[in-house]
Amino acid sequence: MCMMQIFKTLQVLIYLFLIPLSLLSSIQRGNVDIPIAEITVSKGFDYAHCFVSGGNPFLFCYDSHTGKAALWNMFGENTPIQTIALGTNWNVFEFVNHENNCDLITLSNGGRVRLTKNILSKSISIAHSFEEDFSDRWSLSKLFPHIDSHYLLSYSKETGTILINTLHHSESFSLRKTNVVQIEPDWDNLQLVENNNNFIVLKQCKKNNRIVVERASKNGQMISENLFNNIFQGADIFELKPTANWTNANLVLANQKVMLFLYCSSNGEVQILLQNDSEKSFTDIYKTKWSKGWSQFEVIYLNGDPHLFHYKESTGLARISKISID
Repeated sequence: MCMMQIFKTLQVLIYLFLIPLSLLSSIQRGNVDIPIAEITVSKGFDYAHCFVSGGNPFLFCYDSHTGKAALWNMFGENTPIQTIALGTNWNVFEFVNHENNCDLITLSNGGRVRLTKNILSKSISIAHSFEEDFSDRWSLSKLFPHIDSHYLLSYSKETGTILINTLHHSESFSLRKTNVVQIEPDWDNLQLVENNNNFIVLKQCKKNNRIVVERASKNGQMISENLFNNIFQGADIFELKPTANWTNANLVLANQKVMLFLYCSSNGEVQILLQNDSEKSFTDIYKTKWSKGWSQFEVIYLNGDPHLFHYKESTGLARISKISID
């Protein structure tokens, strides 16, 4: 009888032990892998941006004090493949791919636009520089591809105005005003991505340590005039409870799943959150600590997989690491 009780007790203990293991096996975990690319550029570049052309990642750096810019192949060496004298007062840089090359669009707060064609070639050319009627001081700008069009979204932190221009780019270049959307002012970071079902918007205010994620459902093919109204007038679906003073926040798409990458520059804390199936909340799937002082982060996609680009202005170190989810 005593042996039977011991046997039953062991059965219960084994059962209780196996339940957590089965639950843990179903929990998804994230990771930032070891760098697949790393270069160090000369100090002085206070702006860095990574873009993909022809399947390769390129690094663009700009010195706002001297007006000098340079390009590197992130899979290459520390020697730049191109140097460009752009001049000062540019604050927005966007890259448009075509065939096996890329064009650079630069904008200033005063409304000046400049197009530099074929920046990956040995000989580059300025197609034209012209004035646009930008009646606001744009804090940031994002190039958003949707279906067969490219839209340039410019946001004013002072007024909360978003100006949407359709980009027409072939032999010539022009911006056509598509719409104006009004949201809250004071956002330092504004990102927009889309998966199969939704548009997802990230808004970050560093002063108040607020990070808000919104979504807008894709209800068929919306024309551009209504598209952005629907996106930016959506309801808040998630506001992050601040566990750290996050200096960087980025939306990540992996196999149609939405993740949020967070970094705190003062202590190096890193966190990745995964949006739950209900899309009403996020779950912590990765936590670690990096070195302090990383200044810029971007998410790029190589062969469809998300990768994290990060740049440290104080040292000129630039890295690309794959973001994986198990």
